[in-house]
Amino acid sequence: MNAPDESPFSPSAGPAREPQAKRAYLLPLLLTACAGVALSMGLFGLVRRNEHRSLQAEFSRRADVPNTAFRQDIDDYVNLLRFVDSFFWSSKNVDRREFEGYTSEALAILPGLYMVQWIPRVTDADRTAHEQQARQDGFPQYQIRDADELGHLSAAARRPEYLPVSYIEPPSRRQELGLDLSKNAEHAATMDRARDLGTPAAGTPFTMRAGTNVTVACRLFIAIYTNLVSRGTVAERQTNVAGYAGAVMDIHRLIESTMTRLHDGEWLGIAWRLIDVGAPGTGNMPTLIFQSPAWKEITGPSEISQTFNFDMAGRHWRLNYQATPAYLAQHRSWQTWAVLFGGLLITALAVAYLSATLGRATRIERLVTDRTAELARSHDSLKAEMNQRGRAEADLAAEREMIHALMDTIPDHIYFKDRDSHFVRINRSMATSFGLKNPGEAVGRSDADFFTPEHARSALEDEREILRTGEPLIGREERETWPDGGITWVSTTKQAMRDKSGNIIGTFGVSREITLRKRAERRLAMQYAIAHILAESGTFNEVAPRILEAIGECLSWTVGGVWMVDPEAHVLRCVEMWHAPSARIPGFEKISRSRTFAQDVGLPGRVWNLGEPIWIRDAAQEQNFPRADAAIREGLHGAFGFPIRSGSEVLGVIEFFSSQIEQPDEDLLLLFAAVGSQIGQFAERQRAEQALAQKAQELERSNTDLEQFAYVASHDLQEPLRMIASYTQLLERRYREKLDDEAREFMNFAVDGALRMQTLINDLLAYSRVGTRGKPLAKIDASEMLQRALTNLKIAIEESGAQIHSTPLPIVLGDETQLTQLFQNLIGNAIKFRGEKPAVIHVSAELTTVAAPPDPHPPATGRKAPTPSKQWVFAVRDEGIGIEKQYFDRIFVIFQRLHGREEYPGTGIGLAVCKKIVERHGGRIWLESTPGIGSTFFFTIPQITEVSP
Repeated sequence: MNAPDESPFSPSAGPAREPQAKRAYLLPLLLTACAGVALSMGLFGLVRRNEHRSLQAEFSRRADVPNTAFRQDIDDYVNLLRFVDSFFWSSKNVDRREFEGYTSEALAILPGLYMVQWIPRVTDADRTAHEQQARQDGFPQYQIRDADELGHLSAAARRPEYLPVSYIEPPSRRQELGLDLSKNAEHAATMDRARDLGTPAAGTPFTMRAGTNVTVACRLFIAIYTNLVSRGTVAERQTNVAGYAGAVMDIHRLIESTMTRLHDGEWLGIAWRLIDVGAPGTGNMPTLIFQSPAWKEITGPSEISQTFNFDMAGRHWRLNYQATPAYLAQHRSWQTWAVLFGGLLITALAVAYLSATLGRATRIERLVTDRTAELARSHDSLKAEMNQRGRAEADLAAEREMIHALMDTIPDHIYFKDRDSHFVRINRSMATSFGLKNPGEAVGRSDADFFTPEHARSALEDEREILRTGEPLIGREERETWPDGGITWVSTTKQAMRDKSGNIIGTFGVSREITLRKRAERRLAMQYAIAHILAESGTFNEVAPRILEAIGECLSWTVGGVWMVDPEAHVLRCVEMWHAPSARIPGFEKISRSRTFAQDVGLPGRVWNLGEPIWIRDAAQEQNFPRADAAIREGLHGAFGFPIRSGSEVLGVIEFFSSQIEQPDEDLLLLFAAVGSQIGQFAERQRAEQALAQKAQELERSNTDLEQFAYVASHDLQEPLRMIASYTQLLERRYREKLDDEAREFMNFAVDGALRMQTLINDLLAYSRVGTRGKPLAKIDASEMLQRALTNLKIAIEESGAQIHSTPLPIVLGDETQLTQLFQNLIGNAIKFRGEKPAVIHVSAELTTVAAPPDPHPPATGRKAPTPSKQWVFAVRDEGIGIEKQYFDRIFVIFQRLHGREEYPGTGIGLAVCKKIVERHGGRIWLESTPGIGSTFFFTIPQITEVSP
């Protein structure tokens, strides 16, 4: 018989088996306990990591809300400078009142804006005029000043160029008025960066005292360029910069305004700090700008934080966000500890169960061993499943948090609609535009609840077409109209929304507001059109109808009119009317053309009286509007008018009318104040050009009469002079024997004087005919003209033993007779004033590039900037007696002589003739000379430019 199974702990096992049985008993218990504890700790770590990732995702979403708000506020301040650039693009000559009006709204809505400045580029030659103009504008103590190391201001030292603070808004910040910012290396480097890049540039943050508080501020600059000139390259921007618009931003006040605008819950539990990393390439060390009181330097794996880097006008700024201990305590869950304690509890139960069953028979022990192995396998499978489910839940939570953050923080409008075009969900930005407290209030409503019926109907038709075809609408620009009369523009994309089976269950869309861009584009297009019209039009009568049409079409206004001041009757008269093709306004046009307005009567008279633009929301509600009945009958409501100004004088008024009630637009009025000045300058220039043309005609008639007089006078004077000389010589021959030596000497003096007078008259006549009797300019060989001159001087050259050397001379556009006379006079002078030794003369020509003369017309007329030209520089060099420097200008004046007639004969008119010949050929003449060594006469003739057919 087989012996019965024995328990390892039974007495029959004997003392030898007792330690072995005890080990066999304790080893499974120990292994089970260790495995359970290890598994529990592993699950604890896994759940804790998932919880940390979830906390980090939630914190990143919450931190992105103040980060987005702060960056949007920063963009508003940078965009202010871009709008100032657009404002100055309309007209360079902006007075202080226009600057104040343009910046007052920005100062009111941007609390962190400490001040706005206009810094023109002033040369040393314009410094006095610049200072006098500022004093006339109401700043009697104004002058360009420098600041020393202690901040004391004094008059700026003389230097080629200044960048003074010319305008400052608000008035309470005008302590820097006149300060030359170019002396500050930091400011100068920042402005150079703004000029060379053509974008706003920010300087290094600095500590500033604002009243009794110490704050951190930052200066921003944008370069303002001369109107309508090229600025595509760095060289063009450096040449054409007219000045800078600057702003001082109070960063502490900006942060306070951002925090005030956000809900308290969006800041709760968030500590943060703002760091300036520096501009690229400057090597600056990071600088702490602002740090919240709750910030602590916490590092390690348990830290919940988020970092955002962004560009602030050319500088790198960094926002660090950190969760506070209170935030962590509030958001930590009990789930991780529950997993740990649950695992330990299961382990304890398993060990207890194993301990209770180990005392059974071997068969039961084997069964327990098998069951334990099976349990381990099940445990491993459960662990793998839990790990996989944990990863899936973490990914799903991260994706959900990312979608929530995107919906809540993106500034674009995002919406989802069902097949009946009712909102299913919208994001926070769209809810704000609808005036809702939270996005959930829009659920179940439609566009008809928020927009005008016309826009709601158009949106519904679009969505029905998408539901029908499934085709999207991508990037379409739409005009949104609101019940309060407001108008916004958006770039929208609409798409069909499908379920997992591909069935269309609704629509969704994304819209980005582009109102400011559209408004800026239309206004810039209008400004460009006006500048182009002014550039290519000859008279104001040609300009007026085209300007009305350009403004009306660009701004979508219906009717426009031009009223000009009648200085004799002291009234305004309508000189031009325009209306859109769809408008029918016969009654309003008839009464406008037939009426006149005195100052302060009607819209034109009020604009004339104030000298400033005026806005009328609805003509039907205006008391001082004599044409109200006609306007109401023909559907005209909104209106505005602006003056045509030349300096402080109002030359006329331009008015426009709309078929809708229009809300006031202060920016538009400021723009048209500048446009009116631009049109007024054109009108004033036209009057000046007409007066100049009349004076030119009078001068031409005077010159013709003077030439005729010179010719007649010279002809009539020569006859008596010849008679005097002839009869005096006849008298001397017949009575020579009866006259003594003294009488004969007197007669010689009389003959010599008559002959010299005749020579002077001939020379004077030749001088006057240089510009009037010359031949038309044609292509001639200068070398051939030189040879003709040398042929004419052959006797003088042979008698003096002169040596003439010449390099090849070019073909130029000239008068062959006058160019020959030019060479003849210069070489003849070199032979005459050679001194004791034979004359040595060198003639040469060299092609050089010369700078173009300044354009007399301002760039606003649309003309291109003058370009450098190439000219031939001729040189006639001798080794004669030379001329002292103080006589360089005198020798080109008619009848000016440096020597007596006994020393060197002549009338002193030869070089004056040379000067007049050169000027007729479009050049200039000058000399360089050293007494005793020689002289070199230079003159220029432009290079022939071939013109393509």
